[in-house]
Amino acid sequence: MVDLHQHAHSLNLRTVIWNRREYPGSTRYSDEEIEGQVNGRTTFLKGLGVLVKDFLMKFIVQENIPKSNGKTGGVVILGWSMGCMTAMSVFYPDTGVFDGDEEGLKTLESYVKDLVLYDPPHVAFGYPTPQGDKFYIPLTDPAYQGKTAEEKYKIFAHWAAGYYDHDLKMGVPGGLDLHGSSDRSSLDNWPEADWTKYFSIPAAIRSEKMFSPAMQKTLRKASERLLFDSPDDATKDRFPKVRITYISCAKSPWTCLWAAYETRRMFKVFLNKGRSPKRWINFTVIEDGNHFVHLDSPQNFLATLKASIVAPDSDALNAVSVSTAWVYARSEFYLRALKGKL
Repeated sequence: MVDLHQHAHSLNLRTVIWNRREYPGSTRYSDEEIEGQVNGRTTFLKGLGVLVKDFLMKFIVQENIPKSNGKTGGVVILGWSMGCMTAMSVFYPDTGVFDGDEEGLKTLESYVKDLVLYDPPHVAFGYPTPQGDKFYIPLTDPAYQGKTAEEKYKIFAHWAAGYYDHDLKMGVPGGLDLHGSSDRSSLDNWPEADWTKYFSIPAAIRSEKMFSPAMQKTLRKASERLLFDSPDDATKDRFPKVRITYISCAKSPWTCLWAAYETRRMFKVFLNKGRSPKRWINFTVIEDGNHFVHLDSPQNFLATLKASIVAPDSDALNAVSVSTAWVYARSEFYLRALKGKL
């Protein structure tokens, strides 16, 4: 993760990474919060949103962050994998994150410029699994029933970090690679020190309750209200200038490809009904990247991220290669600098 920080400056970026609740360096959930997650209470999502809000407010003041002028300044909120739920939490329309804090809302609206959803799985939105029983998840594999929870989560992590050969020309979900393992994983050579620093199996066992049916139903409603909201809907127009940038990775496990497909499909249906989105969604797919491309190619991932953020609104799927992203980003960087746009 440190490599991301090392490469950010050359792209005129500043990166700040924080771990999700319960994991190393962060605060444990209370028993009441875990119960709220299991039972799908919106108060759980509100709690996440308030944490994001409070952090941003303090960080902006403490670090003297300039306001966004549409091109420079401001902050971009990025969530990775299930962390997209936390990233979206400050934007969910109906959870009451800004109740009684209109001043805080007004302040953040002048700084937050983009929400990036980086390779979330389908459960981050509460989408149902495609029909059929062949969609593999290691945690429910009968072959592993005799293993401990710790062993299962280690297997799950390697599965999530694998490289998979989906046949996207065949379509989704029919062309998805549903193998339970991959010949290559981004975590194959991960030192034990990094496992300890960034991941905690006890934390995963205790806190990963968003897969409960009740929370999946709550996430589905909240995410659809966020992603497919229209200005004529009877909700307060919060963060009207924030665009959503959706980055998926074509070598990730099937669950992430399914999430990207479903989100883009529903966004196109929304547009085809003649409705105007409150927030535009740009879609980028990294054709040679997996779920951990930021770990395998941190410099090129950041270049792809920046290019995706500054790209104009488009209804086309932007397909990129992480292997050439750095060259492209540097050429664009110098071109924009010469034009006085950086």
